[in-house]
Amino acid sequence: MHMKHKWFNRSNIINGIFLVFIIVILVSPDAKSYLTRGLMAIGLFQPGVSDAGTGNEMPPDTRFVDESGNSVTIGALKGKVIFLNIWATWCPPCRAEMPALNQLHQDLKNNADIVFLIVDADSNLPKAAAFQQKNGYSLPLYSAASDIAPKVYSGTLPTTVIIDKKGNIRERYTGAKDYSNKGFREFLLKLAAE
Repeated sequence: MHMKHKWFNRSNIINGIFLVFIIVILVSPDAKSYLTRGLMAIGLFQPGVSDAGTGNEMPPDTRFVDESGNSVTIGALKGKVIFLNIWATWCPPCRAEMPALNQLHQDLKNNADIVFLIVDADSNLPKAAAFQQKNGYSLPLYSAASDIAPKVYSGTLPTTVIIDKKGNIRERYTGAKDYSNKGFREFLLKLAAE
């Protein structure tokens, strides 16, 4: 008795769709980004906050340059809370957190005590600006104009560092996070009020 194997049965079709989905997620930065955003929407990837800080001071001579060529150092921003995010246009987790970063920036951009430094890891500000424009983001773009201490940035993208008004690192995050959540916004506003 010889049975013919049916290739197009329900189980094989479902397995085939699942396999295609996995391959797309593995090879497409946009697909990875959308998947991560979906996981953020259900409450994953939330940044934790603490009152303890990391115990590290941000090197005050760390310098960044904006799209117009204007330079700023961490030391010159003392007295302000700094939201420092290091990202790249090709990085799926970076792309995933961009809508939340943009929302946080829109909510807090008029607070004179909070500064956003969105640093392109590739130092290709025209490409980063084109990416932002294409996606409707309006974040202040910078590139690093000096070395960034390994305790601040060790090469993992994205990396976000929150620096208080005294120049101390209060939080350091790696990987995509949902910075638009209410608890994180309140954390920044509390630091700004200190």
